[in-house]
Amino acid sequence: MAHPASDPRHEGGHHGEGRSAESHAATGHPQAEMHHTGGRDYRKVITALLAVIVLIAVVFVLYVLYDVLLPLVLAALLSLLFKPVVHALRNRGVPLALCILVVLLCGAAIIGLMYAIISSGIQNMVAQAPHYQQSLNRIYQSGMDFVESTMRRFGGSGAKSQLSDSFQLSSITKFLATGAGSVLTLAMNLVLTVLFLIFLLLGSEDFASKISRAFSTENSARVSEVLYQVNREVRQYLMTKTLINLIVGAITVVVLLLFNVDFAFFIGVLTFFMNYIPNFGALLATLFPAVVSLLQYESLGLTLGLVAVLVVIHNIIGNFLEPKMMGSNLHLSPLAVLLSLIFWGWVWGVWGMVLAIPVISMVKIVCENVKPLRPIAVLISSVPAKKKVKKE
Repeated sequence: MAHPASDPRHEGGHHGEGRSAESHAATGHPQAEMHHTGGRDYRKVITALLAVIVLIAVVFVLYVLYDVLLPLVLAALLSLLFKPVVHALRNRGVPLALCILVVLLCGAAIIGLMYAIISSGIQNMVAQAPHYQQSLNRIYQSGMDFVESTMRRFGGSGAKSQLSDSFQLSSITKFLATGAGSVLTLAMNLVLTVLFLIFLLLGSEDFASKISRAFSTENSARVSEVLYQVNREVRQYLMTKTLINLIVGAITVVVLLLFNVDFAFFIGVLTFFMNYIPNFGALLATLFPAVVSLLQYESLGLTLGLVAVLVVIHNIIGNFLEPKMMGSNLHLSPLAVLLSLIFWGWVWGVWGMVLAIPVISMVKIVCENVKPLRPIAVLISSVPAKKKVKKE
């Protein structure tokens, strides 16, 4: 019995849906493509919103937990500075507990010396405030007389006023004492900082083995590489910057002693700390001794001479000595540095501005080694990104 010939229409009826699906897949059905693209866009929007929420939460935590997190960050940076000393002593057979005790004694001596200099400087400035108030009144009155005589030449008239009616230098000294108290935050939170530092140094030797046990072989190697880069680059920056700041502070003290300016050692310590702040630190370190000199001697020529010497010193060290000592720098974008200064200054004040560069350098190193975060590393880096070659 012969089988009936298959009907092409019947066959098409069975397979028309498959051909239609294939044609839609080949040509790309608009509705399916819109649905698929809309899903991807939807996930991107959710991811972006979650990132914003996490960022706001992190900023809130940083701001609220300032008293706890600041000593922790300071202890972490101090541990980077002191680890080479601990390793050198350990290589000579010194017990770890004794190494940490030596480090703590050295750190306590340095902090105690700076605390004594700053406290003495603040007390002397408060004691000299009446004398400086009189000098400021005379300088102000001389300026007003000059403005008044100039206006009279052009047919105008000036109103005399006393600076003491609206301005008291004692309020500035009180403000300075309050501001300098932020420099002594480490001394005020010394117990917590020391505790963090002790535990960080105690756990530094076993940290590498803990990473190898906590992650797989590939991931542990990557995490170790990231931590190695952070330790190497941030330690190099901190050690070199600290040495440069010591040189700048010592030269500033010598210059102020030669000019016989008051509070030379106090200004030298402030110069040491101010130079940790990029771009603005050198300006503040020059402006403060200039004001002291002007109020002390009421001589514009002497003050300009002092400013000229300090500007030359800061430019020589900042433009010639520091680049040679730094070697390969952190390769941070100037805009990223400025935004980091503004952000950390708002969150943690003066100490935040001091810690801005080490923190953003850590962020850059981590982003460079995490693939989804590499665009952030490119944006905050000063090294131009490699151009993509277009395939023909």
